[in-house]
Amino acid sequence: MKEGRKTSEFWLTMLAQVAGIVVLFGVFTAEDAQTLVAAIEKLVAAATGLMVALAPLIAYIKSRADVKSAAEFSNDQ
Repeated sequence: MKEGRKTSEFWLTMLAQVAGIVVLFGVFTAEDAQTLVAAIEKLVAAATGLMVALAPLIAYIKSRADVKSAAEFSNDQ
């Protein structure tokens, strides 16, 4: 199980709490804070989706590099 501060739930909850504090001090209105939190949540979701989509490609590139590296090493021997 992940440590609490390493989870997305922790950071989204923290973001909501910070937005609440900012509204409490009058920097933003409640509507502005809700809009900001929603936008950040969408950005986090998009970044997570991008990482999930790119993970197989990165794994493939790494495996191909390992194969080529092993082949070059065996040819040098």
